[in-house]
Amino acid sequence: MKSKDILFSILISIFLIFFIKIFLLSPVIIKGNSMSSTFNDGDISFFIPAKTYSIFKNIFNSKDYTFLKDKNVIVEHGNKKIIKRCVGVPFDTLIFFDDYGKEKKVIVPQDSFFVIGDNFRDSYDSRNFGFVGLNEIKGIIVFEKKL
Repeated sequence: MKSKDILFSILISIFLIFFIKIFLLSPVIIKGNSMSSTFNDGDISFFIPAKTYSIFKNIFNSKDYTFLKDKNVIVEHGNKKIIKRCVGVPFDTLIFFDDYGKEKKVIVPQDSFFVIGDNFRDSYDSRNFGFVGLNEIKGIIVFEKKL
């Protein structure tokens, strides 16, 4: 192979790696236990970035956000990214029971989402910090590798 061909192959490979990481799949390493037993500390997962699923949502003309329901999403809260399950999309009515058995009803407002950790007794989530907006959802987990 000529050196020009090798250089061209390297440049194309670098471009493809960046394209895949930015638009298709990005890795994330799980830290903490708020999503156990779905995800455990040290597991590796891959997510589709928000930019990409927004494009698909527009292509399929989805008028609602039901495609996010029951999906594990990456949420940017403060300066941290956290993984939670999206249990409420706009206009959903959710009913929770506190530790004393008292019922609490939550109605998810327009353009908001309610996220909760699978380890809900030990999770910092929408029950603590409130609803999240679409701009705070940074990606959808598509698969994980248990370590």
